Amino acid sequence: MTSPKEPRRPQSEDNVPLILIGAFTLCFGAGLIAIFSYGIYKHLEDAIERKEGASSRVFVNDFEEISVSRVMSPGETIFQACIPCHGKNGEGNLVMKAPALNRQDSGYLYRQLTKFKEGKRGTHLDDAEGATMRNMALTLKDDQTINTVIEYIKSLSAPLPSTTFEADVEKGKATYMLCATCHGADGTGKPDMKTPSLVGLQDWYLVNAMKKFKEGKRGYHPSDTEGMQMRPMAMTVPTEDAMKNVSAYIQTEINASDSMPGGLLGMIAQPGELLNPEELMQLGEATFNAMCIPCHQEEGVGKTGLAPSIGNRDFLATASDDFIRKTVRLGRPGTPMVAWSMLSDQHIDGIISYLRAFPVAIPVEVSV
Repeated sequence: MTSPKEPRRPQSEDNVPLILIGAFTLCFGAGLIAIFSYGIYKHLEDAIERKEGASSRVFVNDFEEISVSRVMSPGETIFQACIPCHGKNGEGNLVMKAPALNRQDSGYLYRQLTKFKEGKRGTHLDDAEGATMRNMALTLKDDQTINTVIEYIKSLSAPLPSTTFEADVEKGKATYMLCATCHGADGTGKPDMKTPSLVGLQDWYLVNAMKKFKEGKRGYHPSDTEGMQMRPMAMTVPTEDAMKNVSAYIQTEINASDSMPGGLLGMIAQPGELLNPEELMQLGEATFNAMCIPCHQEEGVGKTGLAPSIGNRDFLATASDDFIRKTVRLGRPGTPMVAWSMLSDQHIDGIISYLRAFPVAIPVEVSV
């Protein structure tokens, strides 16, 4: 005998569990999407509030939040993009090879940011740090934005950096005599010459900067007058050890105290009494050896691509004393010849006297 068949349930009853599961899944998914969307919204809202100068928000754990009653200034808001490389106090960063900023004068900072924006710095193919900085500078839309962030940078305070390598400070002091003519005996720079302060810059950054100038990664653009003037100066520092020596002197002596190098620099600062012809020539020889030989070489024979010959018969026969005096005093714009405006009249007259004592038989060795 066959068993009687069970009555068939309606198909709708079989689908009830599936419908309930589907509905639950849809609700749960919609809830997650809503929570995620709200999180994104709040993140954007917070970012906009901070950008507009709203009070900063700090989370002490995953749930508790406190409000910091400090409003970001426009300059601080802009500077947030600088912190990853230069640090929150403008102290610099070795890993990013970014220098300290807080001890530079406003004019220098403005010129460098402008040079980056205009492609006068940071466009050399082998200057990775410069390229990064140029991209950041391009985000500063106008002069007002640049000056706003500079004003904030000038309000920052950071301790002097510590040394990162050992070097011969005494040798560095001798080398620095040449640097001091532009950067000052105290290393604070000379705004009238548009030179930066070296005080507070890290020793590793100073070495890196000199290398870039020597290798043509800085000071290559024809419109970067100050950079072009610095290039030949960097070329006078022959080795990396010599760079470390002068950087160590800046780091340990200039940063640590206000002591001033003596010798010729002291004479530049205080020319003293009038000299007789013999003394004047001696002063001229000392000045020439310290200031001119790095570019013009011994006996003024010049160096190809850097400085012309000034100790040959043709130059000495055609160049008047007044021409030499004006060239030394004012420089030659667009060339590596800087304006030695800090030299006294006696120093310049001494150089002329020393050049005039060269044998007229010296032939033309180099012309550029």
